[in-house]
Amino acid sequence: MQFNFKISGDMSLAVSRTEPLRWNRPSLLVWAQPTGVDISEWTAPSARERFIIISIRPEFLAEHFLTSSVDVPEQLRAFAATMPEKINFCQRPLSAQTFDVATRLINSKFTGPLGLVYTEALALELLCCAVGSFASISGAPSEEYTDRELRCLHAARSALMRQFGACAYDHQACALRRDGQINFDSGLQGGFRRDHIRVQLRCRMRHALTLMRDQSWSVAKVSEAVGYSHPTSFTTAFRRHFGMRPIDVRRVKLRE
Repeated sequence: MQFNFKISGDMSLAVSRTEPLRWNRPSLLVWAQPTGVDISEWTAPSARERFIIISIRPEFLAEHFLTSSVDVPEQLRAFAATMPEKINFCQRPLSAQTFDVATRLINSKFTGPLGLVYTEALALELLCCAVGSFASISGAPSEEYTDRELRCLHAARSALMRQFGACAYDHQACALRRDGQINFDSGLQGGFRRDHIRVQLRCRMRHALTLMRDQSWSVAKVSEAVGYSHPTSFTTAFRRHFGMRPIDVRRVKLRE
């Protein structure tokens, strides 16, 4: 199994019928892939991938991190139980501490025996941060859609990607219904609303991260650019999404 700590880049993994897994923000991706199961993956043009992958045996995780004295969420314990028959993965936001440790490991200036000791120490700290992040996970039921519903939701997502405003949901729902692109029933209405919220938040936060890292905008300016009326509301949403404050991104960028 693998613990993947992404700092920057844009990679997509074909793991779902509903939509690919877009791995384009600082996050932790825990991954277990059985032998003989292949997936497609692709990166955005000119994307600069910066991440750390720590591969371990499930027995190592169970022996050193999942002792009987620790209350371990089922989602993490499942990775250590047996080799899955299909791909098993879980994505979590990076905390500010994890982001800092991963960045220090990537930018390490130690070499030779000292570098090996330093790398091992930070790798173990990253594993501790990763295991600790699962404490806040709550179970959520999976969603199943028919082929017709999938086509409708894909059409809705394409429309939403063209409208970035905070009130896009009602406008897009009405437009899609009027134009005959999507025929809402009660279940699909709820699916479209949930899909809209996820897609819109992901787009706004990804754009905010790009502005903070690549263009070094102020928090207030980024807040306005992604549609928030108050920087405080933006900071709260950013921290909930990425696990760190916008100012933490600026500080890491300055150190780099």
